[in-house]
Amino acid sequence: MHIPIKVDYAVRALVDICIYSNKIPARTSDIAKRTYIPKPYLSQVLLTLKKNGLIKSYRGPKGGHILAKNPSEITLEIIMNSIHKKEYFVNCLNINEVNCCNYLSVCAQRKIWSEIENTMNSILNQTTIYDLVQQTFKLIPKSNEKKFLAPILTE
Repeated sequence: MHIPIKVDYAVRALVDICIYSNKIPARTSDIAKRTYIPKPYLSQVLLTLKKNGLIKSYRGPKGGHILAKNPSEITLEIIMNSIHKKEYFVNCLNINEVNCCNYLSVCAQRKIWSEIENTMNSILNQTTIYDLVQQTFKLIPKSNEKKFLAPILTE
């Protein structure tokens, strides 16, 4: 399975918004700096997240982005489906792909591909933004915690 960069950016942005938008909305420029996502591309990702109801966006000097849902309700599967059309590990797993393979009726490997697909989907469905935020906090060395958590203020 290939994870498109747009999905990776969406997950990074959502984790950042969850960490930094407790008191004030997270600004696009600050998210871009902290996550190393190019600002023009981030703007497109944030717009898609907003259209799919994952974030709320506010304009103006005190504007920015906040999560529209509890981070424990936003799974990687929801993000994937919001950002990118579903792709199957192999075409024969897609029930809409009739006659995708002449070998299908005697294919011994299809079961394995299906198990891999199901395992990946299960992980995506069970992993939430909250889980990733908690993991992020575990990875931050205690000596850098204050520096990491201090919001980047610009202008």
